[in-house]
Amino acid sequence: MTSPGSPAARDVGPSELRLHVFYRDFNPVLHASLALDFWIGGGSSTVFHITSLTIHVLNAALAVCPAEPTRCGAAAGLAGQRGVGGSSASGRAAIWTAARGHSLATLFCLLALIALTSPRRSSLPLALLAFTLALLSKEVA
Repeated sequence: MTSPGSPAARDVGPSELRLHVFYRDFNPVLHASLALDFWIGGGSSTVFHITSLTIHVLNAALAVCPAEPTRCGAAAGLAGQRGVGGSSASGRAAIWTAARGHSLATLFCLLALIALTSPRRSSLPLALLAFTLALLSKEVA
């Protein structure tokens, strides 16, 4: 049962819904990706799942990059890919669209690590940008 004044008891407008979600947690990158999926697919769950699976595949591919065979050996690269691509925890994040924040934070953290391992000094601002995007995707970054 809901009380007469509660949001569930009356129609909640889009602006009220956005404010409630926005102030509950500050993850603007996550919210922007979900809003973009909603805008593209008109609320169809297919678009949300395709985006989540795409992010998961990118994470699995990027997990190999910091552990290049020339630096750490092929076994380290394989272990990184298996850890991100094949673990049950990351698999749940790929199929459960509400866990997209974790996948986005992983993606941007991996990009930050790749930028940090680059020999170019100009990649430090890119690493900071990627890590900032990771923090704005999920606090656990």
